[in-house]
Amino acid sequence: MQATREFIIRVAACAKVANGEDAWVPTLIPRWLTNAGFQNLQEDVRDMPVGPWMGSAPMRELGNLVQPMYIQFVEAMKPALLNLPGAAVEDVNDLVDGVREELESEANTGWSIPVHIVTASKA
Repeated sequence: MQATREFIIRVAACAKVANGEDAWVPTLIPRWLTNAGFQNLQEDVRDMPVGPWMGSAPMRELGNLVQPMYIQFVEAMKPALLNLPGAAVEDVNDLVDGVREELESEANTGWSIPVHIVTASKA
């Protein structure tokens, strides 16, 4: 899953450029809510499988649904990846192709994405 790991590193770099601070926006949500006057924050992070590798039938089905969406996300990130310093079209295309191949491969036996669930109330 080398290409997929490299992709995540580059996406974090894109996010840092866009946000000017923390590279992972979901980690900013609790602070944004607190700053907006929300209270009783609760945060839960769950793993969502990418591909049909997870044990139970419902999770395999979820993984089958998430996989093509995640691959579309990877494709959609090309313009942002090309804006990184030193990025070359061929390199980005190769990276995206590599991620797609890894995620569609039978060897994908454990890739997941974190889903942040944040709840809060406002008085």
